[in-house]
Amino acid sequence: MDNGAIDRTRRVCDIAGGVLSRAVIEGWAERDFSAEVLADLPKYHTRNFAAMTDPRRFAKLLNDIDGYQGTFVVKCALRLAPFVMLQPGELRQALWCHVDLVNNLLIVPVDRLKLTAEAREQAEEITSCRYRGRPWPF
Repeated sequence: MDNGAIDRTRRVCDIAGGVLSRAVIEGWAERDFSAEVLADLPKYHTRNFAAMTDPRRFAKLLNDIDGYQGTFVVKCALRLAPFVMLQPGELRQALWCHVDLVNNLLIVPVDRLKLTAEAREQAEEITSCRYRGRPWPF
């Protein structure tokens, strides 16, 4: 069973569990068996995506992006993505007020990043650093 089927089955079992719990309370069913079904499902396996380390494959990716025939907005986003190294959602939600064309910076507010509390503190500490009286240019 692929991960998509496992995920759908888990979601359906969650919904059925709510319905069956209500049925048990109302006396329409003797028990809620959805937990047993969930226990029998195989574990959901996540995969990390490998980084592209081969320069030839990376060059091919850049050429494919240049040759993209889709909409103008998507083509612009694809061309910008390798330069900013943001998650797609962060790039999609970037605002012009976050762009500093004078200093060649794209500033993503810390509160918009998916960070743990510890990583958030570190990011705030790093971004408050000054270099020769100016914010540190990353």
